Amino acid sequence: MNPSSPLQRARSHVTPFRVVIFLVLLGATAFVAPGCNHRAFRNAPGVVADTPAAYRFRAVDALPGTDDETFVILAFSGGGTRAAALSFGVMEGLARVTYTRRGQTRSLLDDVHIISSVSGGSFTAAYYGLHPREEFFKTFPDRFLYQKVQTGLVLGLFNPLNWPKLASPYYSRIDMAAEYYDRLVFDRKTFADIARGPGHPFIILNSTDMACTGRFEFTQDQFDVLGSDLGSYPVSRGVAASSAFPILLAPMTVTTYPKPDGTRPGWITAGLKARTLNARSYATAVQNDGYYTVPRDQYIHLLDGGLADNIGLRGPAGALMGDAMPWTLQPQLNGGTKHLVVIMVDAHTEGASPLATRESTPGVIPVLGTVTGGPMNNYSADTIQQVGDLFTQLRQNYDDAKKLYPNGPALASPPNLYMIKLSFAEISDPATRARLNLIPTTFQLSRTEVDDLRAAGKNLIEASPVKNQLIQDLQKSP
Repeated sequence: MNPSSPLQRARSHVTPFRVVIFLVLLGATAFVAPGCNHRAFRNAPGVVADTPAAYRFRAVDALPGTDDETFVILAFSGGGTRAAALSFGVMEGLARVTYTRRGQTRSLLDDVHIISSVSGGSFTAAYYGLHPREEFFKTFPDRFLYQKVQTGLVLGLFNPLNWPKLASPYYSRIDMAAEYYDRLVFDRKTFADIARGPGHPFIILNSTDMACTGRFEFTQDQFDVLGSDLGSYPVSRGVAASSAFPILLAPMTVTTYPKPDGTRPGWITAGLKARTLNARSYATAVQNDGYYTVPRDQYIHLLDGGLADNIGLRGPAGALMGDAMPWTLQPQLNGGTKHLVVIMVDAHTEGASPLATRESTPGVIPVLGTVTGGPMNNYSADTIQQVGDLFTQLRQNYDDAKKLYPNGPALASPPNLYMIKLSFAEISDPATRARLNLIPTTFQLSRTEVDDLRAAGKNLIEASPVKNQLIQDLQKSP
């Protein structure tokens, strides 16, 4: 299908039309009589003890039955329901990819230790973290993928019962969206429910701190620097913050509280000392150190996670590279893990832009999409390259040490790295690739579009040559 086909021209006008209607409705809320002081949910203050009940990576990774020998990291990009459906299809495919080790059959999904997500991908990740695997696969499509979520959000703006709340300066469209997600998908469950859930991977929902455009993750370690308890926080609000695209949805507000003694954790202190050695560690430390300087309750405002990391990989990459991070993957690099697998599910569309066929000046929505998405696409490629370079250097250091000291002490061999990127560009059939690239970024797709995306996800992981090499290597492992 060529870029100027009738279908593409029609689809190129669907999303802007919805956006215009949505913005008109948002503007209408400004005329509701002011004065209402309705407040949205507020995160609770509190010092959370370092116990298995706290939602931290080290607690989740220490669950009984956890096997670090094959360590799989999933990164889910944004892209509305398109991203949620593609990532769901990949997970369906991972459940079907099996191998035998020590007489037992395992699937690659059994080896997933971390899922890091942004925006639309966060719906899939969060729902998986809350439900047993069979229930997840059975119920998620009907609970979210096939739902008319965007229509539900717009109808919420039409509902007069919501107008007094929306007139309050302490309640906004994002709070209404979070409440809608709570009813529709997440059943008012909190992060404590994920922590005591069915033994699934460490789920990292990523958003962006509006003040510094830095990445903000919904983990207890991150909430520690806010002086807050994540356990009582609704999962729906974390997902809403992760998918709060600018203008269409308002930022999510989170409160940061004064800390009892003001003592910074070691990872912040180390990062502040790394200004000339590691600019990224220093920037992360400065961002988080700022949360300790508040004399009273102050606030941070969170936007779509794709603004800081549009593929969901920066958190795990920092943990691998030893950056200033509240959690680390250094033990996995220094023994115990033989096969480290990073699977990036990228739902971004490619191909000729309809802007190239128009002489008129692009409007605010296309411009916003360019300034938010374009730079981050380039930054994501840099992150992927840095992870690959890290493992090349680790392997080189190991080989050099073995040559220099052949009779020296035994060294921990770095794990084998398998980088798997799954995107529409990897689809071999041109017609299928073109059709999927026409699916818009929206929270409302047809059943056929969702099913096509699910099938694409399953086919992409099944056809991956890197995945095939991994399975061969796993079958050879003692």
